[in-house]
Amino acid sequence: MAYPQARSYALLVARRTYTQAGGGSDAVCVVAPICRDLVRGLRDTVDAVARSGPFLRASQGFSLAQTAEFVDTILDGGGVQNVALHGDRVIGWCDVVRQPFDGMRHCGALGIGVLEEHRGQGVGGALMGATLAAARDAGISRIELEVLAPNEVAIGLYRRFGFDVEGVKRGARILGGQATDIVCMALLH
Repeated sequence: MAYPQARSYALLVARRTYTQAGGGSDAVCVVAPICRDLVRGLRDTVDAVARSGPFLRASQGFSLAQTAEFVDTILDGGGVQNVALHGDRVIGWCDVVRQPFDGMRHCGALGIGVLEEHRGQGVGGALMGATLAAARDAGISRIELEVLAPNEVAIGLYRRFGFDVEGVKRGARILGGQATDIVCMALLH
């Protein structure tokens, strides 16, 4: 598959081999910048991750039109986004969306997700590494994120990449009658 808008650094930085969960076979995960050809796969992956558990703010994905609009915003300079591909299938994503306001354009908000069957295999780390490098190259020097407090695996990943906790929003998410804290983290580079 061709990556018409891919920059070579992302392919070189993030090409890695990992063991696919449950299959025991080696597979190649390629991390590449998003392109319009991958919008449908991105939409499907975001929806699957949102429905797989309390990892994202949304409990379901966005429409194809909303996803295409988001990708167009990224491609027009509104941030950076990489996807992880297993063959032609999008299995994860990581993005940093730039703040649009004067005095805040050096800041971005990070979002990441990996399909359940590919978690724990290094895909998230490959996505984070490539996306943080792309954000730095794009002049985004402060990256913020919010993560649900029970998601200790994600918090550990963020800490490994240098994110620090800046605060906690207590009871900020209520879903199914259950209140959950949200941890606010940031990375300055």
